[in-house]
Amino acid sequence: MIMGAYVGAKVAIKKGSKMIKPIFLVMALFMVVKLVYQTLV
Repeated sequence: MIMGAYVGAKVAIKKGSKMIKPIFLVMALFMVVKLVYQTLV
């Protein structure tokens, strides 16, 4: 986990919001779909 946080921070600093925003949106969408699926099943 520490290594992932380190790499994520480096990518965020180098690439900026152009890379972070799409990743954040995909992860948020995934979490919503997972929550809806768990609620319905």
